[in-house]
Amino acid sequence: MEVACDLIFPDCVELDDAFEFLHHHMVRRWHGKRQKIRRFEDGARYDAGRWAPNGIVMYREPFSRATGEADCLHLEWRLNGLDAVRGAGIKRPQELLNFNHRAFWEPRLDDRFHESGFSW
Repeated sequence: MEVACDLIFPDCVELDDAFEFLHHHMVRRWHGKRQKIRRFEDGARYDAGRWAPNGIVMYREPFSRATGEADCLHLEWRLNGLDAVRGAGIKRPQELLNFNHRAFWEPRLDDRFHESGFSW
């Protein structure tokens, strides 16, 4: 399962600043000892391998695929396996219908992100 969030910024400069801030400060609280953050030339950032139970993917988008707004920072929390999905609060498939994405992301976006002047 992937829980996605698009952060929209007024311009590409603020988008780049937010990306760099999150690149340096976004760390999952519970991660394996072998966690490696990979950043690719296209700007994508991954903090776990494809088969890890939890992983965060982050990349810039020219526009949000959900709303069409420009200057978008796309975040995905990838949940792999039943334990990871249940850890996100989803016990049954029916719970996906009323899944609160904001409530999922709020504790995961570090307070420093909000204190730095970025908002979502």
